[in-house]
Amino acid sequence: MIRTLSIGLLVLVCFSAVAPEGLADPAWYVRKAAWRETLLASREAIVRTPDAPGASLPDLGKDPFTVACWVKTAGDGTLLAKAPAKGAWAPNGKSWFIRGGKLAYDIGWVAAIGGRTKVADAQWHHVAVTGPDELRFFVDGKADGGGRLEGKSDESGHVVKIGFTSDNFPAPSALSGALDDVRVYRRRLGEAEMAALADGKDVGGATAVWPMDKTLDDASGNRNHATPSGKPAFVPGRSGQALSLKGKNRLTVASTQNPRQNLWALLGRDFPADAGHMQAERDAGLWEEDWNAGDVKALAGRFAAALKGEPLGDQAARQAASVASLADLDALAATFHRSRAIRGELAKLDNLDLRPLRLAIEDLGQTAESYPARDLLARLESIQQALLAAREKTGDGADASAALARAAEALAALRREALVERNPHLACDKLLFVRRKTYQASHYYTEYIDGCKHFGGNVCILDLKTLKTTDLAPSLAHGIFGRFDLSCDARRVVFDWKKDINTGFRIFEVNIDGSGLRQLTFDQDDEQDLIRKYRTVRTPTGTPYITGVDDMHPCYLPDGDIVFVSTRCQKGILCDAPDVLTSTTVHRMDRDGKNLRAISFNSVSEATPSIMADGRILYTRWEYVDKGGSACKCIWAMNPDGSNSVEIYANNIAHPTTFIDARDIPGAGNQIVVAGTPHMPLGVGTIIRLNTVLSLRTRDPMHYLTPEIDATDEHGFRHYRNGTWVRELVGPLAREPYPLNEKYFLVAYNPDKPWNDVAGYGIYLLDEFNNRELVYKESEWSCWQPMPLRPRRRPPVIPPAGTGQPGYARTGQPYTADAWGTLLLQDVYVGLTGIERGRVKYLRVMEDVPRPWAARRDYGGDGGVSQQHVVVSMWGHLACKIEHGIVPVEADGSACFQVPADRNIFFQALDENYMELQRMRTFINMVPGEYRGCVGCHEEKAVAPAMTAMPLAARRSPDRPGPQPGEVVPRTMHYPSDVQPILDKHCVRCHGGAKPKADLDLAGTMTNQFSVSYENMLKRRLAGKWVDEIGGSGTGGKHAHIESTDPLTYGSHTSKLVAQLRKGHNDVKLSKEEFIRLVTWIDANAPFYGTWEGKRHIRFKDEPDFRPTPKAGPDCTAWSGTWSGLKK
Repeated sequence: MIRTLSIGLLVLVCFSAVAPEGLADPAWYVRKAAWRETLLASREAIVRTPDAPGASLPDLGKDPFTVACWVKTAGDGTLLAKAPAKGAWAPNGKSWFIRGGKLAYDIGWVAAIGGRTKVADAQWHHVAVTGPDELRFFVDGKADGGGRLEGKSDESGHVVKIGFTSDNFPAPSALSGALDDVRVYRRRLGEAEMAALADGKDVGGATAVWPMDKTLDDASGNRNHATPSGKPAFVPGRSGQALSLKGKNRLTVASTQNPRQNLWALLGRDFPADAGHMQAERDAGLWEEDWNAGDVKALAGRFAAALKGEPLGDQAARQAASVASLADLDALAATFHRSRAIRGELAKLDNLDLRPLRLAIEDLGQTAESYPARDLLARLESIQQALLAAREKTGDGADASAALARAAEALAALRREALVERNPHLACDKLLFVRRKTYQASHYYTEYIDGCKHFGGNVCILDLKTLKTTDLAPSLAHGIFGRFDLSCDARRVVFDWKKDINTGFRIFEVNIDGSGLRQLTFDQDDEQDLIRKYRTVRTPTGTPYITGVDDMHPCYLPDGDIVFVSTRCQKGILCDAPDVLTSTTVHRMDRDGKNLRAISFNSVSEATPSIMADGRILYTRWEYVDKGGSACKCIWAMNPDGSNSVEIYANNIAHPTTFIDARDIPGAGNQIVVAGTPHMPLGVGTIIRLNTVLSLRTRDPMHYLTPEIDATDEHGFRHYRNGTWVRELVGPLAREPYPLNEKYFLVAYNPDKPWNDVAGYGIYLLDEFNNRELVYKESEWSCWQPMPLRPRRRPPVIPPAGTGQPGYARTGQPYTADAWGTLLLQDVYVGLTGIERGRVKYLRVMEDVPRPWAARRDYGGDGGVSQQHVVVSMWGHLACKIEHGIVPVEADGSACFQVPADRNIFFQALDENYMELQRMRTFINMVPGEYRGCVGCHEEKAVAPAMTAMPLAARRSPDRPGPQPGEVVPRTMHYPSDVQPILDKHCVRCHGGAKPKADLDLAGTMTNQFSVSYENMLKRRLAGKWVDEIGGSGTGGKHAHIESTDPLTYGSHTSKLVAQLRKGHNDVKLSKEEFIRLVTWIDANAPFYGTWEGKRHIRFKDEPDFRPTPKAGPDCTAWSGTWSGLKK
């Protein structure tokens, strides 16, 4: 019932969207008691109106349509588009085109799909596409694949174009070739009709026909005439003449206001309850052509023809023969709609696969003796036989419909009983869930930034027997509820809540009976100052973001304290233009909200912490330390005090783009369930079970529980439909899996609605056999984060590591804070494929420095380079880096050394020349006083220590990082002070001036953002192979450089400049210190700026904070601004 009402409302919205407002009804609109009577009277009045235009072209986002033509081309380009008359490609534009030699269809800012057969072979081919929503391609009369794209009604300023889409269309826009016999229909042609068209036959009913026989006029009689952009040229065609297209030549067909089209808007307005029947009859093309006034017999023939060969077709033919009045026609129409309903049920039967249900029943029968598997299987067999019998009755009118309904109802009841009501793994009477309208976010991590469009909801208790719900916090029902957690004794719930658009998310706690509601986190003292300073830029969706800090995703720790993510770290995303994309990192606090502190110090966002069976925190960590900018949202774990941070999975996995909502599976050691989602627009997608015993550097650990859903793109979702993967923005989509065991899960699931449908997500039971059974759904709200309301085993309390000494990030003190952790590396050669023993001499200790909110560019200045928020490099890493020095590696490959605590630390393995052999393209945090070990370099988790003797480095005190020759450490990686002096001394005399040798200018002359030498070093690839994190150089991209790489893949050993200097280049001889400076800069991924300080763009060159030089030594920092700390 809910689904039917939703469809009716959707159709009504489509009609109402084009209804005239504020105007009297037109004279030809003849309102009667019923919609079909009104339609007949009004259409006949239109025909009597002088100079009434013919049928208008279909709305490609709403109306059923077919576009067909003959094409001859050797290249790609547009066939027909609905796009802006002039200018750029725009959201919701539609284009049917050839890409890669095959048919394709694109909806702007939604997705594109492609066909299978090459048509760009300089031969004539008949091609066609039908839509909307479920799009199908045809080539030479045969089906050629397709897919689902969910678009909206055409924009008012968009026009039909033939041969061209837009200047910046993301595929070749202009068609070079010939088009003949272009036809548009306001209905979907079937396969037989397509074959007839390809055979040169006319199937009738076209809204527009452009034969291209030396004229661009519409031959259908509907006067949809085309206008050329220049003088048209014609060439011999498939039949007669054809239009020749070259360059940006195109045809344009201006849209017209057609009374027949407007009539549907008026009918939708006045008869909303009949919207579904109207749409069904329009889809069948029953009302496309006019008829003689009062000729109900002709109209009856249309209904009978539409049902030929369909359920109740014989009955419809008999009825049509005796139609003599409007009442008779209405009776025939009722038969038409019954037929369509039966056809829908038959389609379900055709796709019905009872094997998953049977497998689940058999599996559950082996789990619990009380589970009635034998009885359920017998009933399933009986229902299957009833369905088959009902199918044989499809020509028997009401009997067929009733039989199908009875069998379908019995099957639905059995499914619920078998999978939900009697499931021994769901042995509880109640569930907890969040009632919330779907976030309208632009990214998976921006729900709190730009996704809070709809307020209201609650944390709810669902009674599984009565399906009644109880709000846990009714006094907060006006706000937005984010995520929650249930205490192990099932007595308390902690959740995050947003009061209104002007207030950030705060953490609350309530008893399970609804008593004891209390707030745990509050505004910072400087909340209003933060809003005034930093909330000055429009969000990507336009939803206001005017809060200081936000606290979200709370979770109980084993000792009763609370872990959560928060923006109190005051760090920002490194990429993209908006000065509004803030980061969340993992924090913890006492159970009463006191002693709030960060325990992770990532540069970019972290999310959805949960507690593992062993007491560790499991969470999502976005990182891109020398990796593609949007593809590495991986799963990590750490102890509750922030120590022992370690990868769980996906540090080197590019797809899915985001792993989120991770939970440990109880009783299934080393198995975790996650949601795999895109980077944009929302964190929904597919559900994956991970077996982390398998190789973490491969996709082997992943088992897709929803195998037809994937997230391999930065934006949008992939679905496997009709034998091909298509990118689109509709369901099925899932999120927030809760494991009942390793085979059965509760999920928030959207079977078929758009990703942002406010009520599209319900609670479902998902299993590994591919069953998806609805547990509970609401008509106006989505249901999120389902969890059984029952006690569970409390994980062990892990004692804190280290001294508990406060480090830099816990106090807001300068980087000189004397807080260190100690690391023992057993054997660096484990994982260093191809590097002979004895070659590694040092480890370089590096830091990836977060961007504070105060390092910004809202003064009008420094963005626009490879999507960087504040410019750091031209094509490399997006964050500043600090070198803390080097430590020695012993002959056995071991090293024992200290690293600064509370920093994002990574390492580089160096040879005797201080050149990088391998780079750790991730980071770890260590707490003050922590002592931890690792086996080797990029080793698998399954690799066990193979010590036959105490490592040499462990026999002495740990080293502290010290300077390389000629250095003062710590120091930032800053090209103007590290590299340019070397070039000025040794290179500019030849590679400078008006005519530099080899056309290579290495002068330090400033450019808009960098310098001449820096830009030439990167453009000429002199710095070797570096990691382009966004893709501006053409050598990388947001999904590149994720996988684990062999030694010597990046860095100074790949540099042509370094190779030339080592071999000898004229009389250039760098000192040892200069050489180390150069290779260290290259190994740092070739940044330009080593600080977040100051303005970059050359137009600010006269200002005092223009391109400052960072300090080295004890005062080294990439940001000397005042950090606000962690104020409650």
